[in-house]
Amino acid sequence: MVADFLQQILEAHELWLAGSPGGKRAMLSDRNLAGLDLQGANLQSADLGGVDLSNSNLRGANLSQCRLTGATMAGTNLENASLFRADLSDCDLRGACLRGANLDEVDIWRANFQGCIIGADILHGLLGCEEP
Repeated sequence: MVADFLQQILEAHELWLAGSPGGKRAMLSDRNLAGLDLQGANLQSADLGGVDLSNSNLRGANLSQCRLTGATMAGTNLENASLFRADLSDCDLRGACLRGANLDEVDIWRANFQGCIIGADILHGLLGCEEP
């Protein structure tokens, strides 16, 4: 369940992405959003730096081009989420589920992936490994 204040922010963000009047980019940096159900949310290009999203459900969410610098996402479900070109530097992803997530061109400088659930193909792409 998404809190009313967050629902309003998400709706204004959708308008901003569409270039419609009344739109405003989602600026959620340093907020505590731990444990929320944001499945399928469109947060493309949102500012989520330092946000606490630990143990949240972001399955299928669009986090493309988001600033997630220093975010806490430990135990978060990011299955099938798009993190294309997201900034995950200094992000805590311990124990997060990244099965099927799009991690193309992400910045992972000093990100903590300890214990996360991730497919070998995604991990190879993330690290720039060549297929054997």
